[in-house]
Amino acid sequence: ELCRKKNQEKGVLLSRGTPPKGFALNNQLGVQLGIAGLILFIVLIAWWAASARKRIANAYGDFASSHNLHNEPGTRHVQGDIDGGRTFAMFQDVARGVGGYKKLKQHEQVPHFVIRVELAADAPEQLDIGKKGMLAGASPIQTGDAAFDKKVYVACPDEAAARAWLDSAGRRAAILEAVTKLKAGVIGPHPGSDMHDGHPMNRPMLFRRFEGGYKAKLPWFEARFQEFTDVARRIDEGAA
Repeated sequence: ELCRKKNQEKGVLLSRGTPPKGFALNNQLGVQLGIAGLILFIVLIAWWAASARKRIANAYGDFASSHNLHNEPGTRHVQGDIDGGRTFAMFQDVARGVGGYKKLKQHEQVPHFVIRVELAADAPEQLDIGKKGMLAGASPIQTGDAAFDKKVYVACPDEAAARAWLDSAGRRAAILEAVTKLKAGVIGPHPGSDMHDGHPMNRPMLFRRFEGGYKAKLPWFEARFQEFTDVARRIDEGAA
């Protein structure tokens, strides 16, 4: 009778889901495999990120070397003189929310990429040229060139000087290309002011800030370098 009761109790326990032999061991092995897989995934992500950073750093370094420009190893900033004197720079940075930049909050940041080429030709102080709609609040200056005035917004405290500087059809054509094709602007000297990276705004420059759509790859760097330097030279030569 006692054996019968024990067998009945054992059967009840089994019917209630008593794990079969080896279940605990298999479950433990599954947990260990899951942890190992997670660790491997994290390692692969870290390796991929490190490789990507190295490729980007190499692209900046290779570009700088090919044009005899300066690049501090490991940084995303290239700068130096070209054409016997004009400064060229390109770099990746972040803009911080300091009241107005894309309505960012104080501690928000947005990555951006900058290309600038100094112009050899002198230009009126505080001249600002860009695509229409980008310089809201400034007083527009008309040049009399209908195609140019339709696309390009010009602002300057000295309107007569700005019109004289834009009197060349060749210069206007180069600036129109800069504004429409390169989506860049022309900035005259702003004494006492600095660019975001601390570069003084003592010379006029062709300038663009990319808030997206840039590629940290050597072919992309080379293509943009050729485009921007070509237009900068034609802006200078337009006065001749």
